[in-house]
Amino acid sequence: AAAAAAAAQLAAAEGAAGSRLSATEAGALRAETARLERELRAVTAELSELRAKAGAEAASRARAEMAGREELEAMTAAYTDACAALAQRERELAAARRAV
Repeated sequence: AAAAAAAAQLAAAEGAAGSRLSATEAGALRAETARLERELRAVTAELSELRAKAGAEAASRARAEMAGREELEAMTAAYTDACAALAQRERELAAARRAV
């Protein structure tokens, strides 16, 4: 926004002032506009980098969360299987006691 404002200011000053704007003033305005445009490009690039990094971090967290969920599901299934096996073994022991 600042670069656009400086460019608009330069254009307005050159148009309105015509010959009243000295070459030094016009040069200073052009230099300031160029500096602001460079700064804007740098900030825009940094913002893009940060957005990409945030996206990558979010994807990584989602993958880790999914892996954690899958691990929990596998552990739950193993626990359920172990409980079923234990219950079966208890039934077998009870039947064996009755048989004796």
